[in-house]
Amino acid sequence: MSKEKEGNILGRRISELRKQRGITQGQMAKELNVSLYTVSNWEQGKAFPAVAMIPKVAEYFDVTTDYLLGYDHGGLSKELMHLILRMPDDRKKLAIQFFQNIDEENQRMRELEKREE
Repeated sequence: MSKEKEGNILGRRISELRKQRGITQGQMAKELNVSLYTVSNWEQGKAFPAVAMIPKVAEYFDVTTDYLLGYDHGGLSKELMHLILRMPDDRKKLAIQFFQNIDEENQRMRELEKREE
């Protein structure tokens, strides 16, 4: 993946997440202690957040750094992420617990399959 393409993904994701939450560039800049010009440049792909800033941006939006950087696993995970992000906090917790339960069950099944081999 080229640097330009990565920047476009990162910038698009920052812009989408900010707009979904009804946050202005100025509000985001103030909360992350950067300039409005910096946020604008990130969104346009003209500049990249410092490495130490990427986890802060992810935490600010309550997403993973992988999601911000475009390393999700295709459309399904992106669609699920968007659905979960729009949920009220109590529903987010239920959705996370649901997926954790499925993951635990899958791990148990894999362990059983290994024993049967």
